[in-house]
Amino acid sequence: MTYDWNKDYNRFGIARDVLLQIVDSIYAVNNEVEFAVRAYGVDYPAQEKNCTDSRLIVPFNLQNVNQIKQSLKYTTAIGWSPIAFSLEKAAFGEINNTAAYDYSIIFITDGGESCGGDICKTFAELLTKKVSVTPYIIGLDKNEQLKSYYDCLGKYVPVLSTADVPKAVKLIVDENRPILEKKKVLDLTTVFSNSPIKKDTAAVITKVIPPPVKKDTVPVAKIDTVKKIDPPKPPKRVTSVFPRLEPLSALRGVLTRPREIPPMANQIASKVEYVFADEIEQVKLILPQLARIELRKKQPPSAIPPARILPQSFLAKKIEYQFEDEIEKREVITLSELRPFAARYRFVYAYRVPQMVAADPIFTAIKYEFTFTPIKRDTIVSMLSPPKQIDTREAGTKQEANTNVSREVVPNDETMVQVFFINKFQRNKMYMGATPTIIVQDAFTNADVTQFIRSTTSGTPDMKPIKPGVYNFIVKGDNRIVTPNVRIDANNINKVYIEVTDGTIEFAYIGNLKRPVKEFQAIVNPRFENTGKTVIQECKDKLYYSPGTYYIEINTVPATKFAMVELDFGEIRQIQIAEAGFLQINNTTRLGKVDLLQPLNDDYARFETLTINGNITDQKLTMQPGTYQATFARDPQTPALGSKTISFTVKSNETTQLFLE
Repeated sequence: MTYDWNKDYNRFGIARDVLLQIVDSIYAVNNEVEFAVRAYGVDYPAQEKNCTDSRLIVPFNLQNVNQIKQSLKYTTAIGWSPIAFSLEKAAFGEINNTAAYDYSIIFITDGGESCGGDICKTFAELLTKKVSVTPYIIGLDKNEQLKSYYDCLGKYVPVLSTADVPKAVKLIVDENRPILEKKKVLDLTTVFSNSPIKKDTAAVITKVIPPPVKKDTVPVAKIDTVKKIDPPKPPKRVTSVFPRLEPLSALRGVLTRPREIPPMANQIASKVEYVFADEIEQVKLILPQLARIELRKKQPPSAIPPARILPQSFLAKKIEYQFEDEIEKREVITLSELRPFAARYRFVYAYRVPQMVAADPIFTAIKYEFTFTPIKRDTIVSMLSPPKQIDTREAGTKQEANTNVSREVVPNDETMVQVFFINKFQRNKMYMGATPTIIVQDAFTNADVTQFIRSTTSGTPDMKPIKPGVYNFIVKGDNRIVTPNVRIDANNINKVYIEVTDGTIEFAYIGNLKRPVKEFQAIVNPRFENTGKTVIQECKDKLYYSPGTYYIEINTVPATKFAMVELDFGEIRQIQIAEAGFLQINNTTRLGKVDLLQPLNDDYARFETLTINGNITDQKLTMQPGTYQATFARDPQTPALGSKTISFTVKSNETTQLFLE
């Protein structure tokens, strides 16, 4: 639940907001529904593998959505997933008054059971008769196997994006409206959590416009004579947003941009049209129908001359003005031929290029290769200030190293430590996602000084405060990693690089470990990662994997599934399955489709369908040992006669003979 779900949420964060959305939506229909919240894996870190970490954080009550909101705000998922244990605690704790209430379960998860509990069995034995409303499982993980994993609990609803959230909430509310719309008996004021889901935002695509091609010749814009157009009747007072212009007489000569003409009091043009031949620009302020324009594309600002003299052939035939202080329309003025003269205003476009400033580095990294001499056990270190008593504890047994370690120090105001894990054989491979517990021991006495969970932020290990000295660093796990005599320097960031190796996953048969499992394949899928890395491993092979949690499914008949497989550094994890047996159906006549079913809770679920065509060679199947059922038609020619079900048992390395009649 601590992994990212999208750029705005981690999985626990979206689970919290989805739950609040469900509460608000149900309150909108019936505000007399009571809610309780139980969470697991929130008190003990995953490294401790605590399988009783389950707690009721909000008891059943009316209108308690704000209590739920505040409680979840200060709750974080950090541990294992004892789901079966949590269901058991809920069955004996919260769900205890079925005579007065209709109970349901909304289970929000991103994975499976990590403590070996049987979820389906626990639910069937303790909760099936107590829960009268359909339970819902909201899955936040893209693992497609989760749906079949939770079939025994209730209806699986995947929520993989923010667009899925309102669909899931609407589904739960709509399917339970007959119950929710019961007559209310209390006069309650509804309180909502008002916790909207942040919507995904699409990336903004910027359109790239190629620079214009500069031409040698500049076409001249022309203004043709057009018919006089009577403008609509103006209001009593016209307020213009256009720039102030000089008097009409000042327009003889160069036409410049409106912004370049100095203002003149009490004379504001409200209707005017300018055409510029030296710029790719047409300024149409009010009346676009006054002229037919011939223009070229606009030049970039740096290419626009500050002023340009128009040729004598440029003749303005009609220009129409309307002024703020004179509402009536003036007569059309015909100008004589324009004569060029020097520009009165010149504008220069200047850009300041930022200067790069060279600066000395803040610090210098110094790398150590452990060429120092460790402190001798019979050496007494005396401190001048402040004075300390001599340590009279007996020295412990020297820790033997089982891996290599190196160090790098960076000057810092405080003494800190960062722990990195490097692959022993691939020096460029680092394990940024590994979060084991690290025990720090005094190198002299072997007494535990502290321990911490190696956490990371954006792939970088978090720094932990530590006192200067010499320590043993021990990485907890089934394959205990020991790095003794690691020196920690004062006022430095001490980067400790520990060499490790991948873990190994292999497969074996129960009771016959020497026999290779060459008949099957396994799907090995990393849990709690959004990488989508799925490996198809031949069960006869041994493959290396980075430390973490994996979902494993073997293509036996029926499939063998392991929801939570923990793999440590350098660990050889052996997955054992039972040796297969065989089912031989001896019917020599056509029987049609036969469904094979396996036990699931207190019922049976179909896992395979065979076609019985009378050919005995085609009617043999390799199966895992267990008790099963076969369902088939009494008479394939007369379906109305119904079907028949018989039970049979398959044993390892034995053939079960079965005749369907």
